[in-house]
Amino acid sequence: MFALTSPLLLSLLVGCKPPPDAPTELAQLCDYLFEEAGQGDDREEYLLTGLDNLDTWLQANIDATADGYTVDNLAQASVDELDIGSPSTDALVGASVAVRQRHGVDDIALATAWADQQEVLAGNYDLYQREYYGDKDAFMARQELRLDASSYSESNWAGIIKVNSTNYIEFRWVETDNGWVLLHRSWLIEPAETSWDAIHVNAQYLLAVTLPAPWYPSGSVRLMTTWIDSQVVGLDLEDMARNQMVKSMQGQGEMIDAWLDDKLAEDGSIDGIIQAGG
Repeated sequence: MFALTSPLLLSLLVGCKPPPDAPTELAQLCDYLFEEAGQGDDREEYLLTGLDNLDTWLQANIDATADGYTVDNLAQASVDELDIGSPSTDALVGASVAVRQRHGVDDIALATAWADQQEVLAGNYDLYQREYYGDKDAFMARQELRLDASSYSESNWAGIIKVNSTNYIEFRWVETDNGWVLLHRSWLIEPAETSWDAIHVNAQYLLAVTLPAPWYPSGSVRLMTTWIDSQVVGLDLEDMARNQMVKSMQGQGEMIDAWLDDKLAEDGSIDGIIQAGG
């Protein structure tokens, strides 16, 4: 769940320009990979094709993608498979951002799949609780290639609007010719609860793909895409929502790298962090 900030509330008064529409290739890839990330091992060849196409596309376009694109086309069929009542995708607005991470794929997995998100994304949540349906240490060691979880979070938008949400989360390792890729997707199990009756957060979906790009050998490349169906009664906030999603995803990449910098300086390695309990 992205968090609103004070400058964002100000933008309600002055307006804001949305990120540009994503090129067709990126929009299609985000939709395709969201669906394929949740499919069985018998369809892994389809997933590998999508990941290879994404790597090729990002290699040529990552600088432009770092500023964010509008991506609205999450297929209804992808949502229907999530067992959450098949909410309509008609009102979804979305954005996609690619960032260069200073740390490799295994480090990003530690920060996103294993660690306490209230610590990694300090300040984004008043409360963040995650329940795992599997062994997160075995996932880090790739003894298990999938890890599911659910999360309950409480946050404040601009310090005045309380938002409580419950998400289902899936992580998955996939081995490619370039190395191991981390897939991460999540979605609201039910509409979020807000302290302001005029604000409705009906649905939200996230896809994050962390790639071991040989063309960026000093770290990894992470594509994040968020789709959201939210309303503020009496206001049209589509452009604002897209801009905030871009800022939130860009900021998340920076916070993950900063947390890893500190933890690796303290404990020396991924194993050291795990042994220290995070």
